[in-house]
Amino acid sequence: MAEQLLSLVAAARRPNITLQVMPFSAGMHSGLDSGFVVLGYSEPEDPSVAYIETIGGELYVESSIHVDRITMSFERIRNAAWSPGESVAFIAATAKEVSRHGEHA
Repeated sequence: MAEQLLSLVAAARRPNITLQVMPFSAGMHSGLDSGFVVLGYSEPEDPSVAYIETIGGELYVESSIHVDRITMSFERIRNAAWSPGESVAFIAATAKEVSRHGEHA
């Protein structure tokens, strides 16, 4: 587990990856229901699309009103999570703790 956590820390150093941890203290949030991705494109004629993973299968949302709602939901989740710096520090500390306990097992 420590190696997995450290690989997350290493991945977070890449410029195209932002890693944030949602603390339990944040409580319930819309990200608990299902995973989702908003696909945005640089060309104005290509509107954003949302991809949602559900227990019943995958959904592609193309309605701009619904994509905007999903985007706002993502922003609320991101704002409730720890900052990238706090998140990486937490994961690194957790990896160290897991590694230390593994040595005594």
